[in-house]
Amino acid sequence: MIGTASTVRSKAYDTAMKERLSNVEVFAQACPLLVPLVEEGWLSHPVTFKVLEEYLTPLVVEQIDTLILGCTHYPLLKRTILKVLKGIANRPINLVDSAESCAAHVRRRLADLDLLSPSASVGRIFPYVTDEASRFARVARQFLGFSIGKAEQIQLKEMPAE
Repeated sequence: MIGTASTVRSKAYDTAMKERLSNVEVFAQACPLLVPLVEEGWLSHPVTFKVLEEYLTPLVVEQIDTLILGCTHYPLLKRTILKVLKGIANRPINLVDSAESCAAHVRRRLADLDLLSPSASVGRIFPYVTDEASRFARVARQFLGFSIGKAEQIQLKEMPAE
């Protein structure tokens, strides 16, 4: 599993996998440079290939058969990850997009509760961000595959202590 440092530290994937498969061995690799590379739009940049090679090689050495993408940014790197894996592994490695798995689970759960919208149309998105609005719009377009309109930058106020 690859993820952010906090995701790896949480051991959430390790725990979930071991609850389902008692004989599974989980190898986790924190990949702190990947989110900034995605947000910069460097999805197939030579630097991204090199960084992925550094992060994925220790997992390939462990003879992994499946790689779980444990961060919402990583699906944008799927093609690049597959190319890097093909270059460093002598065998096929399955790729699991946790975002797809999560979305499928949520859809099933909403259907079970009869809460799915009857409309197939996409709702409206009103994004509020604390960072650069233009960067958010570009990254959101990459994630969603369509423009979301103008994001509004806001300042968060510190909550008073009680």
